[in-house]
Amino acid sequence: MGVDFYDFRILRAQVTEISVENGEISHLISFSRVSGISRALVDGTWGIYSFEGEKSEEEAVRRAIELASSISKGRKYKLNEEISKFKEKLKPKKDPRDVDIEEKLELLRDSEKLLKDELMKSTRVYYSDFFLEMLYENSLGCESEYSLSKTGMSLSCVASRNGEIEIGYDSHFDLGGFEVVEKTHENLAFKAKEVALELLNAKMCPSGRFSVIMDPELTGVFVHEAVGHASEGDLVLEGSSKFAGMIGKEIASPLVSIVDDPRVRAFGYYPVDDEGVRVRRKVIIEEGVLKSYLNNRETSEELGGSPGNARAQWNSSPIVRMSNTFLLPGDMKKEEIFEGFSGLYLLGSRGGQVSTADGIFQFNAERGYLVEKGEIICPLKNASISGDMIELLKNVVAVCDDLQLNSGRCGKKNQTVSVSDGGPHVKLKEAIVG
Repeated sequence: MGVDFYDFRILRAQVTEISVENGEISHLISFSRVSGISRALVDGTWGIYSFEGEKSEEEAVRRAIELASSISKGRKYKLNEEISKFKEKLKPKKDPRDVDIEEKLELLRDSEKLLKDELMKSTRVYYSDFFLEMLYENSLGCESEYSLSKTGMSLSCVASRNGEIEIGYDSHFDLGGFEVVEKTHENLAFKAKEVALELLNAKMCPSGRFSVIMDPELTGVFVHEAVGHASEGDLVLEGSSKFAGMIGKEIASPLVSIVDDPRVRAFGYYPVDDEGVRVRRKVIIEEGVLKSYLNNRETSEELGGSPGNARAQWNSSPIVRMSNTFLLPGDMKKEEIFEGFSGLYLLGSRGGQVSTADGIFQFNAERGYLVEKGEIICPLKNASISGDMIELLKNVVAVCDDLQLNSGRCGKKNQTVSVSDGGPHVKLKEAIVG
């Protein structure tokens, strides 16, 4: 029996979550958690041992080796053997662990008051802070340790008039401490309230083919869902990506360059991935040409390229994931992109769906505007964009210089991780809107 590879990862976390609905605390939890995982590759077969509480590396690795040895042998795995040694402790300006619950509740209640209006029927504010210490070692000689905090909040409100109901929502989560919400909560509340009230006066979005300008948030959702997921190496190998076999091919307008960069100090930040690889910026699309996939140690051996995108929720086994994924800014100013423009200006996101295998997508904008010759005519609601992702990427005719990132949580294979996505304002020559 030969042990080809083993690793050990342990996480120590402190978490607080609070929800306030219509002035009342509906959810409040604060806890500490210690968990970990060890993986062992024995004669081409993985053994995976996850645990809660403190465990020694020696014991966890032994359990993983025992599990691998008891399983019938499968296919041989090849792993990239890049070695990293890294240590980092990020200290937030205002550590959430030093802020008492009453101060956090006071900020939430103040935020909720800003949502109030005679047309507002319900309000909700959600807050979370997360402190993590991660220790990783493996048989290649990798040794990594880091700690960080991520904090943020979301606000939503429901406005009603004459039986019509509309929802306003905004959120911001970021790398950092309590200062993240202290400096953003008022703007988040004003934006959520404004959206709900404006949608009460909005017209239904027309259907058909239109020239479209997407705001940075909608651009980011498209980049994440349609491009980011399709570039994940495990989906490529599974035959679930339209980008399979397309490295070096032109799949977008020359104005389009898209990267994934865990080093950016945003909600998707991590300095070392969950396989002990020091992270780097990955160029997915460069001036319209598909340049690389996102990889872990295994997929990088099969597809080429470098690892560094292995991520896991808590003590799950790591899989290929995005981090901070965004379209690089161009040279055009926002005012220039609207000069003489006639079409639809779509903003924000309310979800959607994509089939990475065939490249078909549909995304819902939060709201929009009808624009004629550069002038806004009226607000719109229930707008969506659908079609083929490569066709849409090739329809990009202008890219602004106003890059913005938005935070979110991405789910894949029953695991959720923190991410950011974004881009600048982007003009599409044509898109299917409905």
